Amino acid sequence: MAANVDQPDKPASAPLAKFIDTLFEQHPDLLGVLLTDAEGIPMLFQAREDQPELACDPNVNTHLVQATDNLHHIGFCTPLATLSQGERFQYVHFNCQPIQCLLIAELDANLGRLLALKPQFEYRLQPVRTKVARLTSHSIASSGFQD
Repeated sequence: MAANVDQPDKPASAPLAKFIDTLFEQHPDLLGVLLTDAEGIPMLFQAREDQPELACDPNVNTHLVQATDNLHHIGFCTPLATLSQGERFQYVHFNCQPIQCLLIAELDANLGRLLALKPQFEYRLQPVRTKVARLTSHSIASSGFQD
């Protein structure tokens, strides 16, 4: 089982937490999952109970989001996934707009198996993605901001 540091008063995260627990059982090299909004603000962080929260540095996700945006601005398409390696961990970033998903894994983790999780995350996150997109478009429309 994993330690969920999401707010306990948010029952909507329970199905996601259960899904992530299942992934931890199926992928022993997966250490943590961080879900953020498009700006990099954490929505849910879940790690294995035996892993320190230091495994997840929210700044890593922010840098990956910025790198993805920069690639898009210079004419490259938005990548489906971005890989990064630190001193102690590997990071797999999925762009599931408007949600960003960061997987934290051991250095010797099988990246192919982790990359294959993207469709599962897209499916499981669809209700959250719809809600966040609706809230984002509502807040932009109510602010009077236009492109």
